[in-house]
Amino acid sequence: MKFATAIFLFMDIIQEDPRIGPSHISLYIAIVYSCRKQGSKMPIRIYRKDLMRRSKMRGKGTYHRCLRDLTEYGFIRYVPSNDSLKRSQIYLSVK
Repeated sequence: MKFATAIFLFMDIIQEDPRIGPSHISLYIAIVYSCRKQGSKMPIRIYRKDLMRRSKMRGKGTYHRCLRDLTEYGFIRYVPSNDSLKRSQIYLSVK
C-alpha cells in the first residue's frame, strides 16, 4: 500500500465528515506511520502506549474512543490482544 495514497484517500473521505476530529486524524496518521515503520506488512502490531506517543494523545479515553470510531467508520480493523505482553493488531482499510 502506498502510504501517501492512504492518507490522501482518508483526508478526501473525512473532509465533509463531522464525526472526525483532529484526534482521529492524528491517530490514523500514527497508524499509517507505524505500518511503514514495520515494513508495510499487515497486520500492524502495536502497543497502545506507542500509538498514543506517536499521535500525541495523553488520555486513554480519547485514544480508545478514536480507535473505536475509526473501526466503526470502516477505516481500520482493530484486534485487541487483551494481554499486556502482546501487541494488538490493526489492519488498514481503504474505503
